[in-house]
Amino acid sequence: MSGRGRFSRPALSETIEALTDIAIRHRDASQSQRLGDVFELNDRFHDTLYRAAGNRQLAKAIPHYTFATQPIRTRAFASRDIRKLAIDEHFEMINALTVGDTDRLSEIIARHIRRPKDFYLRANRITGLATPE
Repeated sequence: MSGRGRFSRPALSETIEALTDIAIRHRDASQSQRLGDVFELNDRFHDTLYRAAGNRQLAKAIPHYTFATQPIRTRAFASRDIRKLAIDEHFEMINALTVGDTDRLSEIIARHIRRPKDFYLRANRITGLATPE
């Protein structure tokens, strides 16, 4: 899923400010090991991102997919290194949105989605479905 079609130019400054505020608070919560806040702020970041894409159908679907994939997405939350990668990607997404680089945004989102899925598959020894390393 990507917001590529909508973000064909730089995002509105209000969107960038909201995402940046959430990303900073998410990073701070992660560094303080407040995993409940990490979880909530991560969901808020993605909800804000996809709502800003202007695709109502996608924005309505995100909470459903967020709930359905919760066990997969949160399996790696205990790993400080993996949380840091996700947080770095949030800031990369913001940078791509700031300049309207939809190709870069799509690449980051794909990587961002793939990592927790692959972590979950490997942690549960589900072979053949994870992205090759």
